[in-house]
Amino acid sequence: MTIPEPLPAPIGTLAVRKIATRASALSRRNALSAEVVRAASARITRAILDLPQFIAAPILAGYMAIGHEVCLDALLATALTLGKTVVLPRTLRKERRLALHQITDFSQLKPGPFGIREPLPDAPEIAPDAVSLFLVPGLAFDIAGRRLGYGGGYYDRLLHRCAGWRLGVALAA
Repeated sequence: MTIPEPLPAPIGTLAVRKIATRASALSRRNALSAEVVRAASARITRAILDLPQFIAAPILAGYMAIGHEVCLDALLATALTLGKTVVLPRTLRKERRLALHQITDFSQLKPGPFGIREPLPDAPEIAPDAVSLFLVPGLAFDIAGRRLGYGGGYYDRLLHRCAGWRLGVALAA
């Protein structure tokens, strides 16, 4: 008895749809002007600052924007001024994961393996389950809150270990 060859995956598989959606979202976002991104980032920052989850959060996880991502620098600076503990991801490329490290100032950042500003390795590490509010970057989010990122899975692995509120941050493009 011979075992038949597996059939090729149908064109509409989840992986193929994710690749197409990722490419489309990235293309639409990259077509936005720097001024549109700045204005949207300012509006998003104001909206987050008013959220009860932000106001109540003693520990806030953010991110440093790259390209045309929503820039949260002003929000993170405000959080520091308010006395909140601010943590940012640092890439551990060999382990294919992100670690969260506390910062008290933007001068404590340097470009990481992907060119994204990250905390220095000696900054205090904070456990993901200690984070009260996690601001999550994404290319797109669906109605159920599922995130589409760049495809490396770094944030997905980190978010599985987080217990606090998660807020997806993206531009509507």
